[in-house]
Amino acid sequence: MGCRQWSKRTNRSRSSCSPLSVLRVNTGLIRRAVIALLDEVMNKYAVDASRVYLTGHSMGGFGTWYLAYKHPEKFAAIAPMSAPMVITAWASRLKEMPIWVFHGEKDELVPVPTSKIWFMRSRLWGMTSG
Repeated sequence: MGCRQWSKRTNRSRSSCSPLSVLRVNTGLIRRAVIALLDEVMNKYAVDASRVYLTGHSMGGFGTWYLAYKHPEKFAAIAPMSAPMVITAWASRLKEMPIWVFHGEKDELVPVPTSKIWFMRSRLWGMTSG
């Protein structure tokens, strides 16, 4: 069941889905909302701006790459997990950011080579890795 179907009250008990996934079609809107929320939390609470880390799994892993690319000044480090796609053109903006990429070898939904290729290329781009 897709998220649009899930949004119908009668279908919610039959499938789990994030309500925010319905809004995924407009990544700019979501990005601005997430950054606005982050800014609000940082202004309201005693947050050490040098210790803000970002992580996400699967599509959230892609969102991790995307938010870090768009707002590298906001995050001390990122840890995308099983991200379905990495836009290698983003590397220049992430060159100085610590990145820890996770991907399970038995992942049947997202091809593992996506993460491995990014890791190998990151070394060619001069990004440090452990």
